Amino acid sequence: TEHDAISFARSAQTQDFADLASQLQRARVIVATVPYLNANLHLFSLIAPTTAIVDEAAQLLEPHLLALAIRVERMVMIGDVCQLPAVVEQDDRGCRVQHPLLEAIGLERLDRSLFERLLRLAKRNHWTHAYGRLIEQARMHHLIARFPGTQFYGTIFRSMHRWQDEAPEVLPIETLPLLLRHRLVFVDTPRESASGYNRSEAQIAATCTRALVKACHDCSPSQTIGIVTPFRKQIRTIAELLEDLTEDVTIDTVERFQGSERDHIIVSCAVNSRQHLRRIESPTELDGRTIDRKLNVALTRARHQVILIGNRQLLELSPHYAALIGFIEQHGIVVSAAEAMQALSPFLTSHVNHAHHWH
Repeated sequence: TEHDAISFARSAQTQDFADLASQLQRARVIVATVPYLNANLHLFSLIAPTTAIVDEAAQLLEPHLLALAIRVERMVMIGDVCQLPAVVEQDDRGCRVQHPLLEAIGLERLDRSLFERLLRLAKRNHWTHAYGRLIEQARMHHLIARFPGTQFYGTIFRSMHRWQDEAPEVLPIETLPLLLRHRLVFVDTPRESASGYNRSEAQIAATCTRALVKACHDCSPSQTIGIVTPFRKQIRTIAELLEDLTEDVTIDTVERFQGSERDHIIVSCAVNSRQHLRRIESPTELDGRTIDRKLNVALTRARHQVILIGNRQLLELSPHYAALIGFIEQHGIVVSAAEAMQALSPFLTSHVNHAHHWH
């Protein structure tokens, strides 16, 4: 309870270890981070948990969980292998494992989580009693959920709330320009010679943001709008164009967005070459299907709308982006950069107007 938590914190501050031990031994549930437990293994001399429940397990490498795993009778791991894994600095060659005994237990790569290894092993051996999958989602409008569901998870998610299925196919915000009332939008932008940023995309992202902020005047922009982009230079370029809104709208990489959500997600790909395209992808094979984890995370941050901005010719070299653009063309709207800026012209600032000539 909240009272117990306050009491525990007070005992910790006063270093009343006898009282701490007493509280730990009385507690039926203890909540802690994995780094904290690994740094305080002496706590296990005071408690003897029988079950450990590990959330976000797909982001934890095997060494992170070994100390906990050997001290419990049962471990329940919850995670999503279709989203971003743990960050590992070793290159691909350093992560490969080539040993028959290790391969037999599914330990094929050092950058895989214990969760993913055991899931793959269970599927390989048909241990269907050992794993399960949630097919309900409580975040996205059903139209947004359909693409990642079929493309990355091989299923059609069931909605947990009525609004997800009953909300109209277009946003019921009459003050928005017609372009931004679609739940799925793709803006095809020209390539630029720059590396790591695309000013045309930045201008469109900033202008879309201004239009959404003005239309959703009763909402908090920090909780409503998120801009996802892969490169730091593009983050800075968009921030410069947003000017006074920079403090109110989160602009960050997909890695930093994992775990959060917004009503409207704007994805600026900033891809000007094939090399850039490879850098924004995160392909992996799972259940005989190749998925793009970064794209999956970016799309599934959105509750009500996804706006994708990028060069169509380059993006369609990726089968996942090609499929997504085709899906948007069927269920949303695809426009050129010039068409987008014309539709958004009432929301242009003088700074943006003079920065680029649209053709």
